Amino acid sequence: MPPFFRTMLLALVLAPITLTAQKSRFVEIKTTKKITVDSLMSRYRLNGHRENRDYFLGLNRIISSELKAGKYALPISSYPFNGKSIRSSLGLDDWSTAEAVLAYNDLLKKKGVRKKSVVASKTIWVPYHLHNGLPAVTSKPVATKTPAKPKPSKKKASTPTGPPIAKASNGSFPIFGKKYAKVKAKSNRLKGCVYYIVSGHGGPDPGAMVRKGKTRLHEDEYAYDVSLRLARNLIEQGAKVYVIIRDPKDGIRDKQYLGTGQNERCWPNDPIPLDQIERLDQRANAVNRLYKQNKAMGFRYQRLLMVHLDSRGTEKNIDMYFYHRLKDNNSKRFSQSLMSTIKRKYEQKRKGRGYTGYIRGRDLHMLRETTPVATYIELGNFQNPNNQQRFLLPSNRQAMANWLTEGLLKKP
Repeated sequence: MPPFFRTMLLALVLAPITLTAQKSRFVEIKTTKKITVDSLMSRYRLNGHRENRDYFLGLNRIISSELKAGKYALPISSYPFNGKSIRSSLGLDDWSTAEAVLAYNDLLKKKGVRKKSVVASKTIWVPYHLHNGLPAVTSKPVATKTPAKPKPSKKKASTPTGPPIAKASNGSFPIFGKKYAKVKAKSNRLKGCVYYIVSGHGGPDPGAMVRKGKTRLHEDEYAYDVSLRLARNLIEQGAKVYVIIRDPKDGIRDKQYLGTGQNERCWPNDPIPLDQIERLDQRANAVNRLYKQNKAMGFRYQRLLMVHLDSRGTEKNIDMYFYHRLKDNNSKRFSQSLMSTIKRKYEQKRKGRGYTGYIRGRDLHMLRETTPVATYIELGNFQNPNNQQRFLLPSNRQAMANWLTEGLLKKP
């Protein structure tokens, strides 16, 4: 491609970047014979980033490294090209990311994987490892044609019929399960504080998956268990707590292998949609509505915590780390305060081990589209055998919840 044309394709010539990228869909492929996951990743030049492979496995709900003949969604999202530039089509301010996306598309065209260029096909392919900050991808895969814009859902959110997981009392909270339903107040240190806890994935989206022997484990179940334990701790300290993603049956579970299912609902009791954009919007809207209601009632201190497990390949041992909202000092300070507590607990419990957690700003949907001061917590690497002990042992899940609670008692 001539350098001048390449520059024009990357840049928005007429005005600064203010556009929002259109919604995208996963690229779908159809295989007629058995192939390996690694060969598929290699063909689409995805093998240089382990997260592409992990996301592919979770997206298609498979664990085996060998694929049967059939249809599969790739960890590549297809966006409409607006005929002007990569940056304006994707809503990107970052030039380097736009260059990387264009280089990826050019490479696939050169290798014959893509039959047409970005301009000729009017679509831009974005691999998962370059997807940070772009609009979320829908779960329904499509080929390279520009997708029709999804129709907005006409279904109204459910109306709460009773109190939330609310202020601490000697009452009963069935969401914690029979064993832990009774919650006794220990203090009023968090009286007047409101917390929204959103565990990652849920419903039709299990997140990362691993296999232990013959047992299949899903990320969302473990993130949810830690979230429930954290919510219960906060209620004991006088806080008003909302568990946004909730399962009426699971409760807190004191076992290593947590059963899987799709029973999770979004506050107050809405089914979680299949479409990823709708899923993220649903939980963000739930948080924002509650925030507005509580603010009107005089609650000034409100915080949002999103709880996830990372997935980076079996070899990567990862300590708990945090993301904050971009250009938001309150979100950054909130995350820093929590991390300082986690670092101190590591030093107390594991002297000499060190702590490698960190804080970074990210333009993630749930940070960008929510109102309360927020932090996005990654508890560790679900794929790593050492990290798995952090999640599998109930005592360790409780310890993580306790450490986070200790940090929240500072009211950062």
